[in-house]
Parts: sequence; C-alpha cells; structure tokens
Amino acid sequence: KTGAFMISALQIIDETVNMPQVIILSPTSELAQQTLKVGEDLSRFMDNVHFSFTVGGYDREKNINELTGNNTKGAAQIIIDAVIYSQI
Repeated sequence: KTGAFMISALQIIDETVNMPQVIILSPTSELAQQTLKVGEDLSRFMDNVHFSFTVGGYDREKNINELTGNNTKGAAQIIIDAVIYSQI
C-alpha cells in the first residue's frame, strides 16, 4: 500500500522546482519512517527529489529548516507548526 501511494506522489513532482511539492502526513512516526524508506527506495533514480523526515521528538527548528526539499513527509503536528510559524 505504501508503495502504490508513494508512486502516485512521486509522479506529480516537477524535479526542476526546488520547493516542497508533496506533503505526506502520517498518524505515527513508525508509519512516517516506513513511508520515508519506501520513498527513498522508489526515487533512487530521481536525482532532484529530496526528503525531510519531520516528526516529534526531534529538533523542531532543524525539522522546519529541512522543509526545503520537494517531498516532505512527517507527523501532522510538526507540519502544522511549520505552517503556523510561516516557514512553509
């Protein structure tokens, strides 16, 4: 299921645009980790696709600063925090 979901997300990315284009929210950090691994595996030949693993329990400022890639996935609260603080 994660692979099918990630393939759809990767297909809509324009690799010439260096900004977040896909945000995947996961209900748990374990599912976010699984999604990250699958995404990295599927995009290994997509040179300009970058991921940010953004979940609670990590350095919030670092997480927000990482949200400059074109595919971002993570726990909902960190993404919401980034939006509230006008970082993305």
